Amino acid sequence: MTKDKQAVLDYLKTVKRQEIQEKINKAQQFCDVNEDASYKDFIDEQYRLEEQIKALELKLAQSEHLKESDYPLLNHTLTIKWLADEFEETYRLVSPVEQDITYNHISIESPLGKVLVDGQVGDVLKVNLPNGEEKVEIINVKSE
Repeated sequence: MTKDKQAVLDYLKTVKRQEIQEKINKAQQFCDVNEDASYKDFIDEQYRLEEQIKALELKLAQSEHLKESDYPLLNHTLTIKWLADEFEETYRLVSPVEQDITYNHISIESPLGKVLVDGQVGDVLKVNLPNGEEKVEIINVKSE
C-alpha cells in the first residue's frame, strides 16, 4: 500500500504540478491577473496541491520509521468483538499512511489500533474512544 501512496505522490509532483502550472501560465498570458477569478482559482489549486504533497511526504516519511518488531500485529487482520453489544468486526492494522477505513484498514496510531497492535487471541482490551471507554475481545488474528 505504501507503494500506492508513493505512486500518488510521484503523480502529484510531476503530472499534476505541471498541469496546474500550465493553467497559471495560460491565465497570465490572457487575463489581468489582479482581476481574473479563474487565475486566483488556479493559484488556490496550486496551494492545495502543495499542501497535499507536503502531507503525503510527511506520512510516507513517518511510515518508513516504523519497525515491525515494535508493532507485533502490524499488517495483520484481526477479528474483534465489541463486548457491549457482541458485535464483531474485522480490521487490518496498518501504518498511518496506509489507513483507509473504506477497506477496514486502521492505523496502529488510532485509539483502537494502539490497543490491538500488541494483543493476542482471547485478550480483552479497553479502548478509550471519544464517546467513552469500550471493551473489545480479539477473536482471530491472521497474518498476510
